[in-house]
Parts: sequence; C-alpha cells; structure tokens
Amino acid sequence: MSKYNFSEQNAAPVQLSAGGCVRMGIRETAKQIKTHLVASWPFALLFALSWALVFRISVHIVSGGGISVLLGVAAVFLSLLSVSCAWQVGATKVLCLQQMPPRRIVWRPICRRELLLTLFLALFALLPIGVLVGSHLLFSGKSATLLNVPFIATLAIVSLILLLYVPLFVIAMGYLLDTSHSFFHHFWDNYVKGLRHYGLIFSTLLLMSIIIGLFLMLLLLPCVVLTLAHLQSMQGLILGDKVIFPAFLPVLEVVLMTGIFFVALYVATSIIHIGKKLHDTFKHRISISQ
Repeated sequence: MSKYNFSEQNAAPVQLSAGGCVRMGIRETAKQIKTHLVASWPFALLFALSWALVFRISVHIVSGGGISVLLGVAAVFLSLLSVSCAWQVGATKVLCLQQMPPRRIVWRPICRRELLLTLFLALFALLPIGVLVGSHLLFSGKSATLLNVPFIATLAIVSLILLLYVPLFVIAMGYLLDTSHSFFHHFWDNYVKGLRHYGLIFSTLLLMSIIIGLFLMLLLLPCVVLTLAHLQSMQGLILGDKVIFPAFLPVLEVVLMTGIFFVALYVATSIIHIGKKLHDTFKHRISISQ
C-alpha cells in the first residue's frame, strides 16, 4: 500500500461518540502530518510569516508608531496573502480526505465548488453580524448593561441563530467530500437530519473548540507575553524611561510568531479530520435509522 494512501477512507463506517470523533480526528491528523507537511509547508510558512508581519505592524501602530498609507496597504496585502496560503493548506488536507493526496508541492487554484461554499458560508455569517450592527445602530443612544433589555434580546437572537447554524458544519463537510451533488442538495437533504442528531454535532463541535482552543491559547501565550512586554517598554520610552529591550526585539518577535503561527495552522487543520469523522458517523446513524 502506498504511503500516500489515506487508508481509513475505505474502512467500514463506525459510529463514534463526540469524544471518539475528536480523538480519532486528532489521531489521524498526527498520523498524516508528515505527508501533509511535505505537500504544503511553503504555503504554511508564507501564511505564518504574513500573519507575523501583520501582527508586528499592529504592535507598531498601537505602541504609538503611527499609521501610514504604506503600512495600511502592506497590512491588507499580507492579510489577503495569508488567507490564500491558509486556503492552500486546507485544500491539500481536503485532497487527502478525497483519496487524492498530492505527492509534491502544487499550487491548487480555487475551484467553483469551494468558491460557492465560501460564498454561502459568508452569506450565512452576515445574518448574526447584521443583527449585531442593527442593534448597535438602533440602541446606540442607550446604555448597554447585562440587565438592559435590548442587549439581552440581541444576545438571545444571535445565540439562537448560531445554534441553528450547528448542522451547517456537517453539511459543509459533506459538500466537500461528496462532489456529485450541489450545496443546496446537501442542505435540503441533511439540515433536518442534522437537527435530529443535533446533540452529536453540537457536543463534537463544543469538545473540539475547547481542546483546540486551549491548545492554541497555550501555543500563542509566548507571543502575547513578548508583545505586552514590548508595548510596556515603548510606553516607558515615551515617558522618558531607558530602553530595557535590545534593538533586535522586533526581529525576534517576527521569528517567534512565524514559528508559532506555522504550528498553529497545522493544529487547526485537525478540524477537517474531526469533521470527516463526524460526517461519517452522521451518515452512518442516518443509514441505521432508515
């Protein structure tokens, strides 16, 4: 069997719990990290470097360095570049799940299906954002406290919308893995079924968010500590204190953040594997109930 054969695709579907989906997804990510790394490391490195520079520009602005047109254009360009590179890393992982793992580094142009999926998810995301913006404009003259009725109503509406969006995760995974049907076919066919198995999907997403979120927080902690120390140093310099950090600190920040963001991106790709396990379990439960 080829080392590029992501073999568990052909295995018989197994019904997993929420913890099982997360555990197996993380295990598969660790098992396949070498092949995924070989196929996508330049894009991940460019993503990490772009975000590190954007972060450094933000620190420069916040610490009183000022903003210019050149810095603004550079930040926008680097942000778009990082999104494109992150998409390439994710697309490589999806190819692996579709049993088409790349054997070398290839720039894969965005296809129509993935562009449509991005647009659909962006449209869905506009609804809670629109509720928040509309609430802010409507009640901007009133005080926003935890006991404020408009605040509670807005929070309840946004929470309800986000809870209703939970089945979209399985629908999006099915759309990426099953290329024979359109997004609307997956949506109409699986949304109601997703509500019937809401507990599985919600608990899996919650557990996944807690585990990956905590790991990413611990991973980013050195970067946050170094940045806060730099900001304190710059504020002290403005007040007349002596500089206590070396001149190469900005370079050290960029190098450190590049390494951290590089690792964080590959950690985040475990979401795709967990989604695959969840989708398989979801389809298996549907087949049993039928």
